[in-house]
Amino acid sequence: MPANIFFKSSKLIDSNFSSEDLLSLLLKNRQIPKNKTNDFINPPYPTNFLKLDKAVKLIKETISQNKNILIYGDYDVDGITATAILWLSIFKHYKNIYPFIPHREHDGYGFNFKSFSLLEKTKNMIFDLIITLDNGIVAHTELQKLKKLHRKIIVVDHHLALANHPPADVIIHSTTTSAASLSWILSLEFNKQIWD
Repeated sequence: MPANIFFKSSKLIDSNFSSEDLLSLLLKNRQIPKNKTNDFINPPYPTNFLKLDKAVKLIKETISQNKNILIYGDYDVDGITATAILWLSIFKHYKNIYPFIPHREHDGYGFNFKSFSLLEKTKNMIFDLIITLDNGIVAHTELQKLKKLHRKIIVVDHHLALANHPPADVIIHSTTTSAASLSWILSLEFNKQIWD
């Protein structure tokens, strides 16, 4: 079967299927009305709910002090993508940043302090800044254990929050998008500011 095919209902469309046809199909499947097409294709930059400057400042301070950064991601597609985006963006400028994707069975869902401690012991290093991606917004107890160790924490998450936010230095949170999108926005801001 050729690699360049798309499914449209029960018919196969070959590589002659235009990008306009694909966009039309996508808009139809997502039930996007014509008057909302532009907003869907070119979404506004969502700065109203982000604390980007504070997060970037904390990342830059950690880099300037030559301290270790850990990105604690999630094992699903959104979490892995979010982790890859932010790690690649920072790693271009600073090498002491480490990605961690938890194991679904061994580490469980969300930030796990026991897994974090084991990681530090295994790598024989201290992580001074921990960035949770696609998790952390409800990890009050686990993140409190980190704060007792005087670690800095940035939470980047899109899941529903509890009434109170977790004990983090910066929280970038929105339920209207994915963790990968939030990670991408933070990466853009980091790359913009790193050259200032």
